[in-house]
Amino acid sequence: MGTRYEHINAFEKLLTDEATTILKFFLHINEEEQRQRLQERLDMPEKHWKFSTGDLAERKLWDQYMAAYEAVLSKISTEYAP
Repeated sequence: MGTRYEHINAFEKLLTDEATTILKFFLHINEEEQRQRLQERLDMPEKHWKFSTGDLAERKLWDQYMAAYEAVLSKISTEYAP
């Protein structure tokens, strides 16, 4: 496990040792919702400012992003701070 994850887990251990409750949230939209939001940015002039051509390239990496999120969540889910 990388140093970054070790630091996160050590910090969370410190917090829980001091009786701090840790709540972890993963805010997520699915691939279809992302497609719809990008399309709205193209279709609605008032949302054009939100669109970047880079969004299309990033969308192609969806599966890789999801795998990365799952890896992170599994590495920072511990008995004391699931």
